[in-house]
Amino acid sequence: MYIRVKSSKLSPRKSVQIVKSVRTGKRVSQVILQHVGIARDEKQLSELRELGRKLILEMEEKEQPSLPGFSLLENEEAWERPVGDGERVNLRAMKNLEQVTEGPGEVVESLFSSLGFEEIFGVSSRGKGNTEVLKKCLACALANPSSKRGMSRWLEDEGGTDVSLNRIYRMMDALAKKTDRVREIVARETASLFETKASLLLFDVTTLYFESFEADGLRVPGYSKDNRIQETQVVLALAVTPEGFPLWYDLFPGNTFEGHTLVPVLRRCMETFSPRQTVVVADRAMFTEENLREAEGAGCSFVVGAKLRGLSRSMRDKILDAGNYSPLPGGSDIFPEGKKEREKRNGREEREEETGRPSRWYSAPLGDGRNLLVTWSEQRARKDACDRERLLDRLRKKLQGKKALPGKSLVTNRGTNKYLSLENANGQDRYILDEEKILRDSRWDGLHGVITDLPAESAAEAQDILAHYGSLWRIEESFRVNKHDLSMRPVYHWVPRRIEAHISLTYLAFALLRHLQHRVAVRQNAVMSALAIRTALLEVQSTLMKDGETGKLYRFPKAMSENARKIYRSLGLVRGLGNTEILSVRKYRNRKGIRSAGTEGDGAMEEGTGGN
Repeated sequence: MYIRVKSSKLSPRKSVQIVKSVRTGKRVSQVILQHVGIARDEKQLSELRELGRKLILEMEEKEQPSLPGFSLLENEEAWERPVGDGERVNLRAMKNLEQVTEGPGEVVESLFSSLGFEEIFGVSSRGKGNTEVLKKCLACALANPSSKRGMSRWLEDEGGTDVSLNRIYRMMDALAKKTDRVREIVARETASLFETKASLLLFDVTTLYFESFEADGLRVPGYSKDNRIQETQVVLALAVTPEGFPLWYDLFPGNTFEGHTLVPVLRRCMETFSPRQTVVVADRAMFTEENLREAEGAGCSFVVGAKLRGLSRSMRDKILDAGNYSPLPGGSDIFPEGKKEREKRNGREEREEETGRPSRWYSAPLGDGRNLLVTWSEQRARKDACDRERLLDRLRKKLQGKKALPGKSLVTNRGTNKYLSLENANGQDRYILDEEKILRDSRWDGLHGVITDLPAESAAEAQDILAHYGSLWRIEESFRVNKHDLSMRPVYHWVPRRIEAHISLTYLAFALLRHLQHRVAVRQNAVMSALAIRTALLEVQSTLMKDGETGKLYRFPKAMSENARKIYRSLGLVRGLGNTEILSVRKYRNRKGIRSAGTEGDGAMEEGTGGN
């Protein structure tokens, strides 16, 4: 098997195929085993080649070549047969038994082995049993993420299979012992897609709250990013690639300081992922001397958000000196007029104004090979000014025409007292608005800095560093997918092993989702969100009807949506749309999957074929 790229003089597009040479007598011909996709540019061609190499390895490992004439009826595991021409049923005797959602299970079945997830539990009889339960839970995580009790109900009511809550719990107890293996497999599969590229490791943390106030060694109240002040929580640290593929994760007690999470994750990620070149990107919460030394010791470069106001006085003076800044190509200063004046300008200028790209930059060495890069953006300046004005409005309402506030009438916090000064009048402490503090604070509007060991001497180098730091939006999006689309939080478990298993299960679903999105993108040139994928898979259904006279059970597949067809094509799956008789209900409910696109099918009665 090898990859073949076909092109046409009349079109810039290139077709990527997996082909195999077959000898018939003295003649050698090439048989197309699978269409990988259509490349519209060199970047997409490279991605399709990489995916093609991975698919070849999967096909070789399975040792199941696509042979002409192979059909479900020849397989001893066949659970259905096509309804032949001329077969008759009594419609009055037909009873609608149930509507079964088949899409999530069929997609998970295809990707599960492809991503090596079968290695988690192994090939023992107990391991295989846990593997089947894990597959069903992952299918439910894509289709209807909920509590484990909710998963069990959905699988019974919608998924056409019975998995008791106790079986799910037993699988989770086994999964809790395999968390390291889960992370290693996911990191390996991520590396297999991006092994030829330099690595950019994006790092951040979030908090996951519990519907509980009872603390233990892991669940501890702490600073909550979800504003759940009283509930217990855990801290989740996550590392992903710029494309959003997971590299590693770790759990910490809920009161762990963010800056203390980077070092252990970086060590494990470097040991497992072992990239040749790595740039660690993190926000300013990770800006500690220990973290920077650890990154340098691991041979990594870094781009970390800087706490500008915490730098030395001399450095702060340089940052605030506008004469030190140079124009940044691609950025544009926004006109200083008000909103109405800006709206009068033409559409092109308005679009340029709303880019929000920094327009000025300044770089200074910090010693030990580290550089400070500071940028100024008009959009950020407007936001900073608006945030400050909102706080000042709150304080002015408290003043209500008075020049000062008694100390007991003000709940002090950093958001309000940063613009106040304390004075003592007639033995009573009073707060007054400090106009000098307000003016000093306004000088920092629009400024943002990062500290890096990458060179930052030219505008081009500065833009590369900014692009690295700008990639952090991807990890924020990854947190949203895990928390909302896959319902990682709230966590309803309280036993530590179940908590770890819940996070591990969601992490596997996240990895599976990312690989599915990638295949749809490179093979179908389509971008699908987690919600779009869920909607498409939930619509892949079949109706089961029973003939009351003969006792025969029939399956009537529903037509597939365009998004569902793209998903199936991206996985090389063929879904028959012909009506069938179910020969074994047990085998149907425990089916292993459906045919690959290389097998012979029913022509127009199938959907999901093709590589476009």
